[in-house]
Amino acid sequence: MSLSPSFVHCWLLNDVEDHFTAIWELLSIFQQRQARLSAAEIQQQVHNGLIELYDHGYVQFYEGTTFTGEEMVVMPNLTVDFIATQVEVSKSADWSVKEVKVTITASGLAYYLMHCDASFFAGVI
Repeated sequence: MSLSPSFVHCWLLNDVEDHFTAIWELLSIFQQRQARLSAAEIQQQVHNGLIELYDHGYVQFYEGTTFTGEEMVVMPNLTVDFIATQVEVSKSADWSVKEVKVTITASGLAYYLMHCDASFFAGVI
């Protein structure tokens, strides 16, 4: 079953296109783009979008501390609560705390280039 492109999918793929991106960074970017939405609404959008993209093989999750080669592929228990806790992880002064980041896959990049045209980014900061 193919995935119909949405602004959430396109925004997420755009944000993880060229590097590992922390989930808390995605939340922050989405909040900036949609300041009128609550944190809970943003968390739900990011949660749903990441699940759909992962299910189609368009993104991959990694866990690590420095992301300089020590990171490992993981599939976190991707709940809305998990998404929300990633903001707290980002505030930790302990740099040994593992963080979950996302990156695009080759098939995700192909999907992004084929389906996410400029109309998905009109009016985006």
